Amino acid sequence: MRSEDYLAAIYRLSEAGLEARLIDVASELGVRASTAARVLSRLEQKGYVTRKGMTYSLTERGLRTALEVLKRHRVIERFLVDVLGADLNEVHALAHELEHAERFAELVDAYLKRPKRCPHGNPVPGRASAKSRYWERGREKPLSVVTEGSYVIARICELREAIDYTWKLGLRAGDVIEVTGFDEKSVHLSVGSRAASLPMSVAR
Repeated sequence: MRSEDYLAAIYRLSEAGLEARLIDVASELGVRASTAARVLSRLEQKGYVTRKGMTYSLTERGLRTALEVLKRHRVIERFLVDVLGADLNEVHALAHELEHAERFAELVDAYLKRPKRCPHGNPVPGRASAKSRYWERGREKPLSVVTEGSYVIARICELREAIDYTWKLGLRAGDVIEVTGFDEKSVHLSVGSRAASLPMSVAR
């Protein structure tokens, strides 16, 4: 696990409207909290992150690095799906392995003619709106705050839980869904002829 992966994880958590707590960064990267704490401490000393309690934020320097990583990651995801036919539930992990090969990412980006979004609908940094929270982006809102009715899935959060859950339900960016109701823990949907529920942790 490279230190820049921690910066990208903090950005993804922020992008989903969540605080980047130590435990959340560790969970997202699949490492122990003690390991994450050591790496984040080094990044703080080098000026890439700041810490308030157990919550981390990117500095301008850290943000630049995170966006560079995410740009490569999302372009490679697009290539894996559009050209190689990879499944959406596997491209995040595959792109994570390839995103550090900068020249490869440059070639893929040129081949795809500079795509604006990854297959999950998330913006490629520098190509599309990249504000920190979904509900600040024009007409896009998280499912947790909408009313009942029909919606198009604009994007799927790139956190592991969201990718895994939406894949199991067969949901993709661009799909039309019907929001049929809510309870404290879930958003209830109709997807074609199927009924499904998303936990609030994914819907937000």
